[in-house]
Amino acid sequence: RITPPVAQKPPSKFTPRLLMIVGFIVFAVLAAVALMFVDAASKDTTLRQKLSARQTTTLQIIADGQKNLTSDSLKKINSELSLVLKSDDAELQTALATSGMKKIEKEVVASEAGTETLTSLKNAKLNGQYDTTYRSVITQKLTSLRGLILEVHEQSRSKALKQVLVT
Repeated sequence: RITPPVAQKPPSKFTPRLLMIVGFIVFAVLAAVALMFVDAASKDTTLRQKLSARQTTTLQIIADGQKNLTSDSLKKINSELSLVLKSDDAELQTALATSGMKKIEKEVVASEAGTETLTSLKNAKLNGQYDTTYRSVITQKLTSLRGLILEVHEQSRSKALKQVLVT
């Protein structure tokens, strides 16, 4: 008697080594995606802190201008700017708090302090060049503030914060 041949299974395409490689790739992709979300959230928080600190510094520079400007037209513009930014600041700080921003880190406050700017304004006052220097400084600060507002608006997921930044 002849025994019929037993059908052999074809070798599996999924070897243990191939499964390990695929598993490692899937794990690496998931880890990369998780890190991107963590990094985006961290960047958003840092940007919000910078915005708050930069707004505060800009208001300090404007307050310094209130005391030291000599040109009547520049004083008028500065007063109007002060009113607008102070009212915006109240809304901004509330929106930042509701969007989850906690206390601003010391490093962020230090980087946005504007001590060099205030020193240059003091020197300009001593040299009789305060108005000219102030005009240049406040233009630069407002441009910088606007750029940061646009960046925070783009990065933020908070609808309330975006609404405040648009107005």
